[in-house]
Amino acid sequence: MGKFCPNCGKKLEEGKKCECKKDSEVNINTEVLNDIVDNYIKVSKRIFVYPFDTIKDYSKRSKFNIGIIMIIISSIISGLFMYLLANESVFSMNSMINNFSNFNLTVSSNVSIKVFLIFTLLFAAYNFCFGGLLHIILRKVLKTESDIKKIYALIGVSSVFTTITTLVALIFIYINIRLSLLILTVSFFIHLFNLFFGFNEIIKIDKNKYVYVFTSAYLIALFVSLYLLPQIFL
Repeated sequence: MGKFCPNCGKKLEEGKKCECKKDSEVNINTEVLNDIVDNYIKVSKRIFVYPFDTIKDYSKRSKFNIGIIMIIISSIISGLFMYLLANESVFSMNSMINNFSNFNLTVSSNVSIKVFLIFTLLFAAYNFCFGGLLHIILRKVLKTESDIKKIYALIGVSSVFTTITTLVALIFIYINIRLSLLILTVSFFIHLFNLFFGFNEIIKIDKNKYVYVFTSAYLIALFVSLYLLPQIFL
């Protein structure tokens, strides 16, 4: 009597295993990837037109995974921007020196790819540190309700705004660096407002205390990611 697969019931040849589990895993992975892409596209379309509604819709526990992915994507794009900005700055400085000198002088060679990796990690550290600190202050200091998954989902959906504007600023690096930095500065403040008003919706505390909680978590996260971590690891 022949053997059959206990999962799908397919008749098996002697010494061979059924491939149904592998096919099922591939289908599941494809569905997950499609879901991530669909969510990212939806957020990208809505975040500029309906920022607060979009943030509110995606600040849910069910959006935690996509939120983490959004944070990672934002960190990578921000790291890439800093790397290309550093490269272009070195190139511009070399050109300026050579224009005022009779000698072929250079400041340095191309910026190391380590710059990209370092800034990517620092931006990621800032986002995760900010969310973690906000959760700790709410739970441990104020003894109030806090959901870490909702917090990271909110940070993730808010980061899509900066990801897109950073890509635009990245293009302008090669056109006009000042304009590129202006775009990035404006987008940073809009992102900050989005975070502030977004957390104001999901955090259930006295509104008079909220501004201090948000500011404390934000400033400590900046200190840790921009000063403390570089001191330890660089």
